[in-house]
Amino acid sequence: MIIGLTGGIGSGKSLAARMFTDLNIDVIDADLLAKKALNKNSIGYDQFLEKFGRNEIVKVTNGQETKEMKFKKAESLIKDEGWRIV
Repeated sequence: MIIGLTGGIGSGKSLAARMFTDLNIDVIDADLLAKKALNKNSIGYDQFLEKFGRNEIVKVTNGQETKEMKFKKAESLIKDEGWRIV
């Protein structure tokens, strides 16, 4: 069974994820994976640079873009890569 946690800020997603972890249920934190994927010298960083360019990665890593824009860019990379990171 796969369960997705969604919701706005303060809706309890992190609490629910901790509860799952406490019950020995595997949890994949997409936000954490996305942050790790854009670490310098990583495959994700290189792919992001190739697809969007240096100016865009500066915007993303410096918080100059909305979460929606970051998500759209990350989503397009994930689709291209077939979820290899997970």
